[in-house]
Amino acid sequence: MFQVIVTMQLIAGRTSSFIALILMTITTLYYLWRASENKEITPLRRIPGLDVIDEAIGRCDEMGRPIHYCTGLATLSRATVSETVASLSILDYVARKCAQLGLDIIVTVCNHEVLPIFEEVVRTAYKVENMEYKTSYVRYVGSGQASLSVAVQGIMDRENPGANFMMGHFDEEAISIAEKGYRTGCIGIGGTATIGQLSILASTMDYLLIGEEFYAASAYLSKDADQTASVAGIDVWKIMALAFIIVGTLLINIGFPILNDLLKL
Repeated sequence: MFQVIVTMQLIAGRTSSFIALILMTITTLYYLWRASENKEITPLRRIPGLDVIDEAIGRCDEMGRPIHYCTGLATLSRATVSETVASLSILDYVARKCAQLGLDIIVTVCNHEVLPIFEEVVRTAYKVENMEYKTSYVRYVGSGQASLSVAVQGIMDRENPGANFMMGHFDEEAISIAEKGYRTGCIGIGGTATIGQLSILASTMDYLLIGEEFYAASAYLSKDADQTASVAGIDVWKIMALAFIIVGTLLINIGFPILNDLLKL
């Protein structure tokens, strides 16, 4: 019989961060539990970026031009999986709207592992609306950001879409795709939690879901209880953290350095 002894040593200056992580986990798990028990969860507020999605689809319908939806460097095997899941939820909404109006959609994917998932989302959306699904709706454009960038620019030249959705995790290819969409006359709507690409999309897209707005939009459109619970749990923790900062700052200013002492743990 083997006995495994696990020892944990807290590093000075990081204990407070560890405690904060535990509190954040507890609040998130609590709201996930409420969702599993079908208990009421605070509804999400509809943000302006969601209204633009409907406007862009309507614009394409009036112009008779297809919609391009770029999934970015979507994957299910790295830390960016949360952005892939959020992109899937938003794609489901966009595809259903396109099906209702009889619009064509072009979804570009550069990772063969997630290709079947995106295909099924679009196929199901058109099936639900009793519209024909075409195999050309979801396209594998090759592996990697270089293939994605070149392929999307070619698609925009040939297909002339009226809206360019960029939802997911992006890297250096973001600027070339977004700029090409602008030059093609597309209305650009982006959404990402990738900090390094936020400034690029903000300067090249017409509308942008920034950071956690991206996840909130996904939860709002999908009506998924677990996604909504996760967003609610994180928001509650933010309120707690903000209250802690305010109270700690006031205590320091009146001569009680409790906040500094806690952060040194």
